[in-house]
Amino acid sequence: MKKIILSIIASLTLGSSSVFAGSYDGIVAFGDSLSDPGNVFVATGLQSVRPFNEDNIPDAPYARGGHHFSNGSTWIEQLSSDLKLKEGTGPALRTSAFTNYAFGAARARDTGSPYDLTQQVTQFLDSGQEITPDTLISLYVGGNDVRDALVAFNEAYIEAYLLTIDPSGSNVEEAEAAGEAAGTLAAEKILTDAITSIATNIVALASAGDSQFLVPNVPNIGVTPAVRALGDEAAFLASLLSVQFNLGLESTLQGLELLGIQITRLNVYQLINDVVADPGVATG
Repeated sequence: MKKIILSIIASLTLGSSSVFAGSYDGIVAFGDSLSDPGNVFVATGLQSVRPFNEDNIPDAPYARGGHHFSNGSTWIEQLSSDLKLKEGTGPALRTSAFTNYAFGAARARDTGSPYDLTQQVTQFLDSGQEITPDTLISLYVGGNDVRDALVAFNEAYIEAYLLTIDPSGSNVEEAEAAGEAAGTLAAEKILTDAITSIATNIVALASAGDSQFLVPNVPNIGVTPAVRALGDEAAFLASLLSVQFNLGLESTLQGLELLGIQITRLNVYQLINDVVADPGVATG
């Protein structure tokens, strides 16, 4: 599914890139495995080889395809190539000549990792590289936060349910309600923290230079193999959390636009749903 998502995103952006040809003098990218051009491999030296793990989530970039989390170049690399800006989107951890800081498994919110969104943006800003009005800055991150929210919901639900349920089982509805309330609160905190971090980092980058932003929303996490393997209820909740994240993100982006920040959207969520409904869309 990750390979399909990457190729679909690439086809969409490449299909519209002619509109923007010549509009940019460089691309700076931040995000997770969907945009990582090899930074995880540079930092860790780890790579995935057969047999792959069984949970449908790679532990490390694949040995084949340039040490990506896909079987070839990511969507942002393909877009930058089409815009004749290919040299800028190589792994920034390899050389300062590259400006793609995306790192597999990164989160939008701060989790203590040295490669989450804020740390990526800070590394770029500390590099002293110039941001011009014609710089396109891509922030594609949040999918891992949504997956974390799914896990947090389940853990909080179980804990609250067990604390509330009577040994006789006479208050199941009350225990379920307590579980849902606790799960919702835990999941919403993660999503809110993630969206707030995205907004904070956009403002930080905009303050460093008058640039243009490309911000995709997250795909429907509920249709990914890793989540579908958890059952229908997990898939439904993951889809719900994806929608909740995207609605919050859109509202936040609209607020940033009121500050004069230029932001282009990429509706990956709808695109993936369209492909799931009609796989021919991906090849048509």
